[in-house]
Amino acid sequence: MSKWGLWAAHRYVQAGAAVPRLSGPDGKMLKNPWRIASEQACRTARLHRATRPQPIWPRPLGFLCIGLAVVYAIDPIGPIPSHVAASSSARTGPRLASLRTIAPAGAGTLPTAFEWRAGEAAGPFTWILVDAGYDELQRRDGIEGARWQPDAQVQTVLQAGGTFHWYVIGDGMGKPVASALATLEIDR
Repeated sequence: MSKWGLWAAHRYVQAGAAVPRLSGPDGKMLKNPWRIASEQACRTARLHRATRPQPIWPRPLGFLCIGLAVVYAIDPIGPIPSHVAASSSARTGPRLASLRTIAPAGAGTLPTAFEWRAGEAAGPFTWILVDAGYDELQRRDGIEGARWQPDAQVQTVLQAGGTFHWYVIGDGMGKPVASALATLEIDR
């Protein structure tokens, strides 16, 4: 609604807050000042509305619907899908699901283990390490469980230091699901 519509509407919210004009821009009296309701018309409208029976259920039902909407907006029941296909011909690829990386993340020294929450995803998992430019450096397939200790080859790559990203791919209902990237910074 435009600001002028709001401005015009607010004048009539309270009775007597503003009086609608009786003359046009040319100074002539308006022919039908329809916005001015007589006291008798207002009284009759109030009496007519009071005599109509109103069902009691719509108001509590409305409050219940608003309450449920607030509850589900604050704390959703299940994981919210992070992808929406553009069309039926959209290519499906690895998608984010409830698979989450936990540790290590942030800045620090060489990690001793990589952990993730599998959620609804099933193993075996594939662990992938990429550099700051998102080029794949290392990949390990067939990991069972939600924890993996890096081998000597991965430790050698990490010892060079810098910024790395890692993620995990698992199986979610027959399709590959990937966790979000976790950033790992190693001091040189």
